[in-house]
Amino acid sequence: MPNELAKPSEAKDEKPQWNVKLSEIIFQAVAGGGFSAFITLLNTSDLPKLALGGLIGGGAAPIAFAIIEPVSKKLRQGAGYVGDAVASGGENTVQKWWSSLSASERKYLEALQAYCHALEVEGFRGHLPPLALKDVFIPLRLNTDRGHVYGQINIDTTIWQFLPKSGSDEHSSSQYRLAIVADPGYGKTTLTRYLALSYSCPTYEEKGAAKRLPVLLRFRDIHGVVQSTTQPTLDDLVVQVIKGLPNCSELPVTVPWMKQQLKAGKCLVMLDGLDEVPEARRETLSRWTKRQMQEYNSVFILTSRPHGYDASLFQGIGVRQLGILDFTNDQKRTFLEKWYRVVLWCQKWEILYRNSQQTEAQRLSEEQARAQSNDEAQRAADDLYRQVVGHSAINNQLAVNPLLLTIIAAVHKAFDALPERRVNLYRKMFGLLLEDRPNRRDTHLRLKEAAQNQTVLQALALNLTERGETQFTRQQGTEWIKARLAEHCSDRDCTPQQFLKEIEQVAGLLTGGDSNLYQFTHKTFQEYLTAVEIKEQGLRSRLDARLQSDDWKDVEDWREIFSFYAALEGADWLVQAVIAMPEGEKRQQSLLLSRQIVKEEKSQIKQPELCQKLDELLTTTQFTGANVSGATVAKITLEQRFQQMIRLDDQTEITSNPITWGEYQRFLEAQNAGQFHSTAQPQTILPEQLDLPVTGIPEDDRNWFCAWLPTQTSLHTDNMLYVYGVPDSSHHQTATLSENGQFYVLRKAIHPRYAKLLNYLASASWREADQETYRLMITTVGKRDGQWFDRADLENFPCEDLRTLDQLWVQYSNGKWGFSVQKRIWQECNSPMEYNDDWETFGDRVGWRKEERWRDSNSLTYNFQNSSVGEFPSRWGGGDWSGFESIGGLFSFRRGLESMVGCSLFSREDL
Repeated sequence: MPNELAKPSEAKDEKPQWNVKLSEIIFQAVAGGGFSAFITLLNTSDLPKLALGGLIGGGAAPIAFAIIEPVSKKLRQGAGYVGDAVASGGENTVQKWWSSLSASERKYLEALQAYCHALEVEGFRGHLPPLALKDVFIPLRLNTDRGHVYGQINIDTTIWQFLPKSGSDEHSSSQYRLAIVADPGYGKTTLTRYLALSYSCPTYEEKGAAKRLPVLLRFRDIHGVVQSTTQPTLDDLVVQVIKGLPNCSELPVTVPWMKQQLKAGKCLVMLDGLDEVPEARRETLSRWTKRQMQEYNSVFILTSRPHGYDASLFQGIGVRQLGILDFTNDQKRTFLEKWYRVVLWCQKWEILYRNSQQTEAQRLSEEQARAQSNDEAQRAADDLYRQVVGHSAINNQLAVNPLLLTIIAAVHKAFDALPERRVNLYRKMFGLLLEDRPNRRDTHLRLKEAAQNQTVLQALALNLTERGETQFTRQQGTEWIKARLAEHCSDRDCTPQQFLKEIEQVAGLLTGGDSNLYQFTHKTFQEYLTAVEIKEQGLRSRLDARLQSDDWKDVEDWREIFSFYAALEGADWLVQAVIAMPEGEKRQQSLLLSRQIVKEEKSQIKQPELCQKLDELLTTTQFTGANVSGATVAKITLEQRFQQMIRLDDQTEITSNPITWGEYQRFLEAQNAGQFHSTAQPQTILPEQLDLPVTGIPEDDRNWFCAWLPTQTSLHTDNMLYVYGVPDSSHHQTATLSENGQFYVLRKAIHPRYAKLLNYLASASWREADQETYRLMITTVGKRDGQWFDRADLENFPCEDLRTLDQLWVQYSNGKWGFSVQKRIWQECNSPMEYNDDWETFGDRVGWRKEERWRDSNSLTYNFQNSSVGEFPSRWGGGDWSGFESIGGLFSFRRGLESMVGCSLFSREDL
């Protein structure tokens, strides 16, 4: 904010008498006619021609009122957010809605749209071109409380499901009180800006939502003026903020008018970032927020990181807590496609297009330029998506939310290849922002080397973190960095103030300089830099002291720092400290932290005996603490199970006990969250059933469970690659299987070369899996990518490799695809051995032929619901199936069939 907010006791009314009278007139109009009457009064009287704008969140202040005439002209011409809606097909509805507004209403909404139009990527703003929020926003999926019915697929879990529907009574708005609690980077702030934008145009009507006036406040902007749980009131606070903004001191907005809107249920109040309030003030802000929810009848949404939200402080007023789910693979693909499409146009093709207009002979049409840009963007997004889903560590742990995907995309754009660990991703990102990017775009940082800039920022981050703060003044920052900066720069112009300005304006890692209240653009950046500083300065004792504290919050508040430090230095010290702890709830919590860091984040333990001891503790500890969730316990017991397998041979093991409902519930939750593409039946699982063996599950659902297991990277402690399956009665350990309906799991080690294929299949990336199958097969016979198989290649193809490929396709498609499936369909088409009607029927059946034309692989659907049975793998039979090449494809396919016979995918009699 440009100015410090005035405290309630210091607020002074210095308005001239004409303004006091004006406020009374306005309040009377509002009381009689509401918001529309207020707008009409502004439009028809001699009042100043002001556009009521509502910023909201981000930037300078919680709410802004401004005149944005250039933007309004552009929007009125159809080039803005509403214009896009018109162009997309709802022209009559949108025009009717837009024309029903008065001129002043339109100005207000245009100002609001203009403010929220741009995507504000907290934590990576400095590296991106201007991006329109509507062009890159991906609807976030919110988790809901579905009782004990697991596996039920909820089609719509976006924010609109939890907001008032069109036609609902405004007086029922108090039923809609939401707390969106999620880890950093999941898009909480972006979601609130998206809602502000949506409620300023007919988008909310398309979602079936009722009209509301959006108000968005950031806790970090307002916590300084909240003096108690009752003061200031929300209406008074909003008006204070308005009056403190540039050019808005005389705006005719009164506390009575704002109070009337809030009490009448006409507002959507969004309070963003409770976790960003200093801990000492967080309870006061929480109680103040609860009081405002009780006082006003409007819709309320607050957001916070988990550690900043105490649900007990909001009891009794119907606040519903929601989380944000990880991106599904479909969301990841869509996000990357949108991101590359917008970024490449802004950074490359729009410039080329404009430059081409200067020479008629080389002039490009905008259509041509956009087509080329979109083609390049699609290829880049496809390449990045393959890298993401081809590495389970990246796909399951890193590429899970908008911020990390943005960082991943920027690193890919700059370096092509991706690191597999989060700490390495942040290391590359800081190099990109502190050295590589600024120098490439003809701006510069005074310190030329990234390491020099980073070490100064590390000193800043540590001082800030140890004080439990996320914000600092210019004076504080100057004091904290001046000594470190002097080590690297003796130039008299190289001042701490100039350094902070460059880091904000060039690198984009700080924000808030205009208001003299800086902060890192994302808290994880502060935490990463703190961890690096602790490592480089030998300050691990700071972490040890927190582990020894009686208050677990001392560790919880530094969880990310513990995680980053262990990734940088190794986790031996942490495991040693946990082993030495006495039994109790604190040891349980520390064990869980160690487990997350070692098992999930793959931080290294250099001493094997420590790793063994950690496994023993995780196996024997009964996690009963109040702070240990059932999901965490189920995850640990699943890990314990697969550390106690019975070995059948060199490659195969079997579980010693049947699968429990608690373990099966984790699989159903992943399915329900869209993290796995299975279609298992939903189950009603009661808490008392969690430790009991699963019974009565269909065979298909058991196979889905086994297919899901490889996606759980914490099960793979020895860096081996496994496939899982349901054993049959030939395995003596499961002789009683058929008597009680319980089921066990078989685990078999396979060659690591299949890792990418398994990841593609597990993530339902069918096109990539098809391409990887061809690559595995063609390289197995000693050829290069792009070549075809000949008769000798397929006749001599190794049987074990063919069986493995078939098994993976069959398992992850639940029997829909695979070589053996294609064989069965081929048999049903009379096993054609020459090109004839039967061969064409086979092509029609498996989807390789459509409307009497053979299709190449690039034209296939690659959709689990819509693709034909037997359609994949598609590339092994000779590449393209079109025209004369279909004969070559036939011969290759025949050789493949003969190879399958020898490998016992089906018997010789089948031919």
